[in-house]
Amino acid sequence: MTEDRELLDLVRQGKKVRAVAWHRERFGSSLREAKDAVEQIQHEMEGVLPSPELHGQVDALLHQGKFIEAIKLHRQMTHTDLKDSKEAIEARAKELGLEPNLSFFGFLRGLWRR
Repeated sequence: MTEDRELLDLVRQGKKVRAVAWHRERFGSSLREAKDAVEQIQHEMEGVLPSPELHGQVDALLHQGKFIEAIKLHRQMTHTDLKDSKEAIEARAKELGLEPNLSFFGFLRGLWRR
């Protein structure tokens, strides 16, 4: 798992060539396979929901008003940081015509309801 974290860190730092080389060395993949894998990680880290299943789960949480839970799920599935996941969820909520209340006080209200 530490090795996977190393790859994610390289991608986060924008070191694509090093990430591709790392992937090739670690998994014995071809240049094309490693490049595709690194680009997939980059794509996921940009806040794009990686699968229809996750997309559906996030949408369901958003429709229930569970914005914090949607952010947590997004972070877990895409390995992005809190800021990126929050921005991705806010963007998705707007696409769905929902208005997330993710202010500090909205966050506290969400915790209080649990």
